[in-house]
Amino acid sequence: MKSPAPGAEMKGPPPQGIPLPLAGAPKAGPPPGMPPGGMKGPMPPGGMPPGGMKGPGGPGFPGMPFPPEPMQFRKLLRWAVMLAKSAPLPFLGSVGLAALVNALTPYSQQVLVSLTAALEGKGTADPKWMALLYAVLAVIVILLSMASKLVTTWSNEKMLVALRHLLHDRMLLLGPQFHGKVTGPQLVQIINNFSAGAQFTLREILAYPLTRGVGLVTAGIFLAGNLSAFAGIPPLARWILLALVVIIPLIGWKLSGVVGRAFEQVRAEEAAFADELGNSTAQPLEVQLMRAHAQRSRSIAERLQSVMAAKLRATLRREAAQQFQGSMSVILTTVLLIYAAFSFDKDTPVGALLGLILMVPLVVGPIQELVTFFTGLSVNWPMIRPVGEIIDAKPEIADAKDAADIAMTDATAELTGVTFGYPPAKSPVILNGVSHRFRAQAITAIVGGSGSGKSSVMRLLVRLYDPQGGQVSIGGRPLAAYTLESLRRQVVTLSQFPLMLSGSLRKNFELVKPDVSDEDILAVLRRVGVLDALTRIRPEGVLDIPVTQTAGTGTLSGGQRRLVALARALILAPRILLLDEPSTGVDVESTSRLVAVLRELSREVTIIMVEHDVDFVTAVADEVVCIDSGTFVSAGAPQALIASGGNLFARFVDARRRATSTDHLDIERVPLPAIAKVAKT
Repeated sequence: MKSPAPGAEMKGPPPQGIPLPLAGAPKAGPPPGMPPGGMKGPMPPGGMPPGGMKGPGGPGFPGMPFPPEPMQFRKLLRWAVMLAKSAPLPFLGSVGLAALVNALTPYSQQVLVSLTAALEGKGTADPKWMALLYAVLAVIVILLSMASKLVTTWSNEKMLVALRHLLHDRMLLLGPQFHGKVTGPQLVQIINNFSAGAQFTLREILAYPLTRGVGLVTAGIFLAGNLSAFAGIPPLARWILLALVVIIPLIGWKLSGVVGRAFEQVRAEEAAFADELGNSTAQPLEVQLMRAHAQRSRSIAERLQSVMAAKLRATLRREAAQQFQGSMSVILTTVLLIYAAFSFDKDTPVGALLGLILMVPLVVGPIQELVTFFTGLSVNWPMIRPVGEIIDAKPEIADAKDAADIAMTDATAELTGVTFGYPPAKSPVILNGVSHRFRAQAITAIVGGSGSGKSSVMRLLVRLYDPQGGQVSIGGRPLAAYTLESLRRQVVTLSQFPLMLSGSLRKNFELVKPDVSDEDILAVLRRVGVLDALTRIRPEGVLDIPVTQTAGTGTLSGGQRRLVALARALILAPRILLLDEPSTGVDVESTSRLVAVLRELSREVTIIMVEHDVDFVTAVADEVVCIDSGTFVSAGAPQALIASGGNLFARFVDARRRATSTDHLDIERVPLPAIAKVAKT
């Protein structure tokens, strides 16, 4: 991304108490606590994706699922206050030290002014004491500047840790609507990359006015005092001169806006050139066959000329703005000195002239910095906003006011007249008046075609969503009667592709139960029949077997991963176990073992599963519930449904048999050659 002109995009501030470099001057080092290399306005390395920031109606990060929105300073201020509260002591300490440095800097310069006046005999102070005081203040400012940098780094790190921790924990509480909109890689980018720049910018929203404001006020007071030493300057003229100190930086800010718009035009022209170039590179052979080379060449030449013209205009405006901004202090100092020179008399101390020279930059600098910083906020808004969206996001499902931690006594599940469509539209209707009671200590398989509502039933049972009509009950109580923690502790879900952490086998069990013992883990692994196979992989320590996030890339086979995930679910001693396609990716031998394990588990656990493999369902299920177009159309034992025929499950079984049988094929019979007769002859 091409850098906008100074003022349109803020440069990261240097250490506290040192003025920002003027536009066009060499860049200072990164601000305290920021990564090496600094940042633009202030943006951490890696925070800006390739291609810069785009978006209709304002900048926006490509690929981010948040629509463009104008910058809202009230939100920024609220997020900044929240962040400061996460580390109040480091924040206040860093702001206090920086403010003290910025206050002492003009004070030390004023001591130098008083020393000059004393040396020429026009002051009452002792020159020796003034010189000593100046030296002491110089040492104090150096030491305080070092302390300020250290405390600011501490403050930034504490806030960044708190912010990333908050984002991580808040993200885990948000529901499927949010996670359907924001992908895992996007969340990593927001929490890992955007958070650093957002933290720094939000902190500075509070700190910048305080730290720079103290220096500005102090220098302004001393500047006014030095002007008052010129008795020949009328009070009105003195106020006009002081007003110029504020007005001229604001003119520079307006010029920066002009430059920013010029560079926006450059980006627009470059985007138009990229589109035009895409017209040529899409099918260059077609261009040849159409004999359109000359036309494409003219179009590209016109676009290149437009880009060049826009760059020249923007560069000219940038250079004019840079020269104006870089010369502000010189212009103001010159104006004040000329006016003061004409008002100079024999009683006016030379130190007052020196005071004007020293104080003008200390007044102009903070004004420039503050204007530039708050102008740059709009540039950084697209980076900060995704962070704020997670901070402000509310869980889609929350505990009811009267929810309690209830121990389930009856491991049944029931749907009563349930109507459901996925929010926010809530249409189309996925489940339409569904009612069914799932038996306790039995295996129930929900069978249906794609999009029939199978998975929706499972999501409602664990309260990832609430239905729009009807009621879902567990253990004879509405789901809302349970706290989410107690519900999901007793109703455990094993998804089609279970989450596995990169690390040891033990670490994956500690994910669901941090205090689990090695003995308990080995017991459930033995119960599901996978312990012997794992022992052969690593005889010296089964629980130290490395596990990868992605199936098929580590030590465990697909069947072993499935059985390990089942064992992990059992470590919680669930009353109801929800299985999503449990036979997926499992080999024949592991499938046989899985059937035996589930049959044994069903003596004490209610198992509800969604499964497409009708052979597996027939072997393991006590009951099959068929769902079609959001309605349960038939239910019964698998063999009974097959025998009765005419139902959805029977049709699935028949389709399966036809797919694996050759009876319906017209096979041509070809006689084999008489091998024995050929051998005799």
